[in-house]
Amino acid sequence: MFGTLRLLLAALVAMAHTGWLPFELNPGVVAVVGFYLLAGFVMHAQLSRHYPPSLHGAGWFYLERLLRIFPQYLFFLVLTVAFFYLLNPQVSYLSASPGPGDWLANLLVLPLNFYMFTGQLAFILIPPAWSLGAELQFYLLAPLLLFFRQRWLLPGAVLLSALVFTLALGGLLNPDHYGYRLLPGILFIFIAGIAVSARRWRLLGAILLLSLLAAGVSYATGQWREGFIIEVLLGLWLGLALIVPLARLRPRGWDTRLGYLAYGVFLSHFLVIWLLQSLTTLESGTLTHFAAVLGGTLLLASLGHLLVESRLITLRRRIRQRAGNTPPGPP
Repeated sequence: MFGTLRLLLAALVAMAHTGWLPFELNPGVVAVVGFYLLAGFVMHAQLSRHYPPSLHGAGWFYLERLLRIFPQYLFFLVLTVAFFYLLNPQVSYLSASPGPGDWLANLLVLPLNFYMFTGQLAFILIPPAWSLGAELQFYLLAPLLLFFRQRWLLPGAVLLSALVFTLALGGLLNPDHYGYRLLPGILFIFIAGIAVSARRWRLLGAILLLSLLAAGVSYATGQWREGFIIEVLLGLWLGLALIVPLARLRPRGWDTRLGYLAYGVFLSHFLVIWLLQSLTTLESGTLTHFAAVLGGTLLLASLGHLLVESRLITLRRRIRQRAGNTPPGPP
């Protein structure tokens, strides 16, 4: 059922960016934290099942991730560039005159979640891609975390990351930056997904206790209403409450097909929002506007899957099979 969950999370991100915020909470933040958990879960499942613990295994893993992330991303990036030059939209995310560094950051994705230091939000073609940058940084670390059989490595990473997270929730670090967007403060959330996949329940219990401690520090210092602290904690706790039981279910064909649309919805919804803003008079923050955005993104996501993703599924499967036939070497 993870395919359906991914599509639901992508729809929640789109909902938040239309300005429709039920219960005065940002559902997009909750959804992004859910994506962090799923990334950890899926990466452990793939690395342990398909990739030998070696440099060769890590190389095959990186190649498969590149083919999963970048083709569709570049497809929607090209569409957004065409929109940018044809309609010259008046939106804050495209307000700067782009230089070579801006184009390079948008192409590489990895630097995008450092926008608070680089000012990249003044020219970011796919605004939600900042979280994709954080996810890619985790993918770079994943083989290191899982191939080295050191018992202290994952618990140590959890403790350090949870410490940064707690300092952020307590107001000693920026709660939005270090409690939601930058890898040092959110790595433990990815590792929570790993713990579920690996059935390391003690590690998962420790993560939950540390998150409760961070929540208590936030409440005691009066910082709990700052940034997206509530949404991040809800995303962690609700996400685990969903992922743990769903991990026991076998995938269904229809669930897989729904999952294929999730990434396209995530990547294309800002383009649809900007198109509606430029070509219609729909008022943002309404159910009608959200329905129009969701309908448009589903169409574009279907197009992206048909033209791009569907042509790479077999190749990615072959990469996993070839990696599985690679003799394991020293990690």
